[in-house]
Amino acid sequence: MTPQEKALAAKTNRENPNWFLTNFLGNISNAARLMRTSMQFARTDPPLFQEAVRSYIISLVASLETFYRDLFVFLYATRPHEVAFIVAKLCGRKRSIDSHPDLTEVEIASATISFQRMDAVEAALSPFVSDPEGYFAAISKFPAICVIPSRSAYPAKIRLSPDWKVVIDALLAERHRYTHDRNCKCDARAEFMQRAETVVLFLGQLTAFYFLGTLVRTAAPEGALPALLLIEDLIACDWEAMPPDPNEK
Repeated sequence: MTPQEKALAAKTNRENPNWFLTNFLGNISNAARLMRTSMQFARTDPPLFQEAVRSYIISLVASLETFYRDLFVFLYATRPHEVAFIVAKLCGRKRSIDSHPDLTEVEIASATISFQRMDAVEAALSPFVSDPEGYFAAISKFPAICVIPSRSAYPAKIRLSPDWKVVIDALLAERHRYTHDRNCKCDARAEFMQRAETVVLFLGQLTAFYFLGTLVRTAAPEGALPALLLIEDLIACDWEAMPPDPNEK
């Protein structure tokens, strides 16, 4: 597929660039619920269970990749003049961005950049952070003041764990191994899986907190502190992620 074809498909699937966080939470929720459903096979059919683990690792990375791509479209919509520079920087050479009648230059650029590469994520998001060390440094230091509705109504200060980047790098390596070598045994340990899913979920939400300040249409009403959702919230059956009303200003 050409970048234009990829961008058009991504645009159709995301529906609205403002929904990048809602889509992220929904994607993680679906994958996490399927993983929990598959746990019944851990003892009765270990190969099938390991196949579910393999799929879950791939889904976690894909959810984070999609989140960053959608966030890129959302952020650069206000600074489209910088897109060509970022594409040239990440491609290592000057690269023109062909036009398309149904796509913006930013949307096409988002399909050119690989958001499975954390160096690409760092380069793409760093222009929007105030920390001179870049996005990774900013998100590592960021203290999110939020509420965790399923735990308490009182505010909490949440930071990413110091080893979050190590966990993400390990997850990316596992995803690459499981995607490109079907002969390899899926031997991811339960402790790593639990750690990885939590880091991915917190990374996406805290990144949204950093760039937006508040969550849009989650458990927190307008004007309240942003609501941080846990894995246990996403696998529950008593909530639904509602996208923003496109007619609401």
